[in-house]
Amino acid sequence: MVLDAVSNDFENFEMVASEVARWGGIAVNEEHTNRIERLLMRLLADKRIAAYAPSGAENLMIPTEAKSQNIRNLWFYIKK
Repeated sequence: MVLDAVSNDFENFEMVASEVARWGGIAVNEEHTNRIERLLMRLLADKRIAAYAPSGAENLMIPTEAKSQNIRNLWFYIKK
């Protein structure tokens, strides 16, 4: 489900977490967001998705390295 949420377009962490929760019929809480964080890190390690950070310029994203300290502030896109 996490990969499906990312595949729509550039999606931020909050959107991925809320979309997966909605699809699964569960509440968004710390346990859920921690699990989403781990799943995103696994997809990044497997090179199935890429992480991006807003550049400050309108509609421009910069590829970046995801770490547990910053993952909730990043956007994700499925690799093709």
